Amino acid sequence: MVVAIRADLAQGKGRDVVKGVHGRFRSGQLVAIMGPSGAGKSSLLNAISGYRSVGVTGELLVDGQPRNEQLFQSSSCYITQEDLLQPLLTVREAMDVAVSLKLAKGSVAQADEILQELGLLEHQNTKTDLLSGGQKKR
Repeated sequence: MVVAIRADLAQGKGRDVVKGVHGRFRSGQLVAIMGPSGAGKSSLLNAISGYRSVGVTGELLVDGQPRNEQLFQSSSCYITQEDLLQPLLTVREAMDVAVSLKLAKGSVAQADEILQELGLLEHQNTKTDLLSGGQKKR
C-alpha cells in the first residue's frame, strides 16, 4: 500500500497547523515524522488516519486512489498519544487543580513559575484539548 498526502489542516480559529505537507508512505517502510512541540505532527497523523477530518483540506491517496476511509482503517492502525487532561479546563485551571493537590495553599506564584518553565504561560487560557501533543505531555 502506498499512501500519498497533500494536506492543509486548520485548527481552532482558522489557524493553519499543517500547511503544504507532501509525503509518501510505502508498505514495510519505517517513516519518522519529526519536529518541535506544536509543529503539527499529531495533527498530521490524526488527519492521515481519519481520526480527525474537520478542517482538513487536500487529498489523501492510497495506491493512487482517493482513500476509502473504511477500507483504510481496516488495513491500518493508529495509536494516539495518551493524555490525562480534562479537555474542558484551561491550562491555568488544570495547573491550579494540580497545585492545590500537591503544593501548599496560596501557591499561585509557584504555578506561574511552573507554567513559565514548561513554556505554557502564554497558553494558560487555552483549553487543554487544543494543545499540541508535546504541550500536553509537559
